[in-house]
Amino acid sequence: MARLTVRPSVTTSTVKHLMAKLYGLTTETVDEKDSFLDQTFHVTVRTSGDQGNVGVTEHYVLKILNAEDSREPEFLDGQHEMLFHLSKKRVTINNTNIQTPLPVRNTSGTFWSKEKLYIEKYEETAIKDKTDIPFEYYVVRLLTYVPGEVLYTVPYTPDILYQAGNICGGINNALEDFWHPSYNLSGDRWRFANVPTLLEYVHIFEDPKKKRVIQDVVKRFQSDVLNNSVNLPEGIIHGDIGGGNMLTVTSMGQGQNQGHVISGVIDFGDSHYGCMVYEVATAMANLIGESKSSDPLTSAGHFLAGYMRVRPLSCKELDALWVCIAARLAQLATYSLDTYFLNPTSKYEYLLRKAETGWKLLEKVLKTEEKEVYEAWRAIIDSYSMNENENENGTVR
Repeated sequence: MARLTVRPSVTTSTVKHLMAKLYGLTTETVDEKDSFLDQTFHVTVRTSGDQGNVGVTEHYVLKILNAEDSREPEFLDGQHEMLFHLSKKRVTINNTNIQTPLPVRNTSGTFWSKEKLYIEKYEETAIKDKTDIPFEYYVVRLLTYVPGEVLYTVPYTPDILYQAGNICGGINNALEDFWHPSYNLSGDRWRFANVPTLLEYVHIFEDPKKKRVIQDVVKRFQSDVLNNSVNLPEGIIHGDIGGGNMLTVTSMGQGQNQGHVISGVIDFGDSHYGCMVYEVATAMANLIGESKSSDPLTSAGHFLAGYMRVRPLSCKELDALWVCIAARLAQLATYSLDTYFLNPTSKYEYLLRKAETGWKLLEKVLKTEEKEVYEAWRAIIDSYSMNENENENGTVR
């Protein structure tokens, strides 16, 4: 039998069937969103009106977890508790509550269930025998829909980056008093604690230079960060803050006074227990990769300034930030390519683009004088301190 991907690959009709079977809802529209190993759908349903009144359209997000993670899905219990915790804490910016999704109970009264679903083989692999059709058990869950446009569709102005940093720091602060036993699990390969496992994937690169780059990044990360992680504050982090997981709405005003404000944060599927600086490095790496700025490394300093406005970083955290950003870009370049190789079809060609973006940015980071960027970030942070007539942000080395 050909190698099968652990990623689910269900059709629109299957989504409608699941919505009806598990939630008693009749689906009107289904819109699949990009996702590395899981499947995510924005669905709309039409509710029946009371006493002959016309029903209303409601929005939800249906998530189908990959087969590997579906084997031990108990970690979802911790994620759901964390989402309820955040909802009670009410992270705010400019006196406005930041919206986050909440889990929805199915007709059995639980927040998730395991379903036996068909998984597609590679397009070029023909199924000659019906007995060869593969099935896997996948975890299915439903979340409330958070409205808004994803952040990467709007210009990355200094203000929007500063907002993003503010909100990221606010979420980290809100989760300081949260804990759930499921966060004891070691987690997937994307976590910074697992950066050394990148060495297991260097064989996917034909270019020896790329292999050496990954090896060098891992070596420095181990020596500069992992060997000193005891000195880095830890907690529950979102794990993938970036332009695809933050939502915006248009602010009031006309002309130059009109802009965008961040209104929500979604996709907490990568949340885990780890060093807080990992959160900052992940967000900055994501935003650097998505930015249209001519100097995305420097402009990321606005995010850092916003973050440090609500949660100052220690000197040791700041010292680790640069190599953490490099490690995250190495992960992006490597795992995007590896995931595409697991699903080598046109549907997942966007992963090749992600891998290429990761490489270009990693090379840029490694060629850039580290000290110069830190000085630029310090100047940006100091400019906000001067404008607000306060000095709470600390210093960047």
